[in-house]
Amino acid sequence: MLAPTLRKDIDNLWDRVWSSGITNPLAVVDFLTPLLLLRASPTSLRSLRSAALSGDYATSARIVSDAMTNCDLSVPDDSLWKDTVLLADATSTVAELEIQDRNHDVLGDCFEYILAHLSTAGDFGQFRTPRHIVQFLVEAIAPTPSETVLDPACGTGSFLIAAHEYCNQSGARYIGDESDWTMARIASANLVLHRLPNATVRRRDALPHTEAEADVILANPPFSGTVANGRQKPLGINTNKSELLFLALMLRRLQPNGRAGVVVPFSVVTAPSGPARYLRRQLLDRHNLHAVVELPAGVFRPYSDVRTCLLLWGCRLGDHLLMLKARSDGYSLDDQRRPGPDNDLPILLRAVTSMRLPRELSPGMGRLVPLSEIHGQADVLNPSRFLPPDLPLPQERMSFEEALTGAADSAFRLGGVLQRLEEFTR
Repeated sequence: MLAPTLRKDIDNLWDRVWSSGITNPLAVVDFLTPLLLLRASPTSLRSLRSAALSGDYATSARIVSDAMTNCDLSVPDDSLWKDTVLLADATSTVAELEIQDRNHDVLGDCFEYILAHLSTAGDFGQFRTPRHIVQFLVEAIAPTPSETVLDPACGTGSFLIAAHEYCNQSGARYIGDESDWTMARIASANLVLHRLPNATVRRRDALPHTEAEADVILANPPFSGTVANGRQKPLGINTNKSELLFLALMLRRLQPNGRAGVVVPFSVVTAPSGPARYLRRQLLDRHNLHAVVELPAGVFRPYSDVRTCLLLWGCRLGDHLLMLKARSDGYSLDDQRRPGPDNDLPILLRAVTSMRLPRELSPGMGRLVPLSEIHGQADVLNPSRFLPPDLPLPQERMSFEEALTGAADSAFRLGGVLQRLEEFTR
């Protein structure tokens, strides 16, 4: 989460670019990306500002192009920088931003702001995974500095960045696949800004590439729509649903004894179709699925209302599976997603990392379920099926004085209603 002052500065910068006539949200990001990259090189940023102030469009465009090319990024249409007055103004603002902290996912936050203005946000799975969900999966899987971490649908690169921060900035290799050209460019720039060593974003369709290359997979792959016939052939599964194909892909992309933490829609854990049941059985019998975490509805608002859960595999001990259910994730479950006091994720994380049920975990939130019981339920992996009904979240208790005041107020209102009724019946 960005500091309020930095968030305000970025919002002002966005408004300045938008009001200049660049009104396509993705074009705004294309405009801001090289400026944020150049911020890492104060000399180049000063050169850009000087060229822009003098109205030298050709030099300005060359500096911007060089910044993108040096980071192995495609260069957007250079007409974006024809307004040198805007470019000089924006360059000055970027130079003053306080973004040194590696935890500031600046481009990711800009992209999240863009998605709020896109009518198609969420239709094709292009919405950011909430930062606290990313953090939960990274801590649950616990990548180490010697491992290769893969996200086969990396979006803005948030899982790779979080894994890098968890590994204390050292050692691991990070790979992201992304088929969307603009998303790949944003992800690459994001990794550069966060100074990830040994990081690669490959602009490609991940589905045809089934080689095992990762020790850890962390992902929120597409789970909306279908893919063209023929793309599923390398995976040997008879479906064109993207959520099932990406799950099948990730099972293949992991090295033996690899681990994964993945966001999936509820259809993956409940659908009665043959391909869905086949993949669930593979997870249970061959890939050591060890936990399923049901997330509360609304986690992905305002972009999507789709119900989701987390699948974690690669670490199971024994013949039981952790079925867990979060009633709240620390935010309101409406479109505003305001921070709130109730958050079940920390205790569920303790359950996942210890493979035990903490004493304070209520029965409605978690249970160790025998695999034989799951097989007897058609391999359905919906935690709610195996847990007792939810109890309501505890409410804050009123003091005796507050209760008396509330009762007196209710009695006063009731007296007013009775008086009006009496006057009406006269």
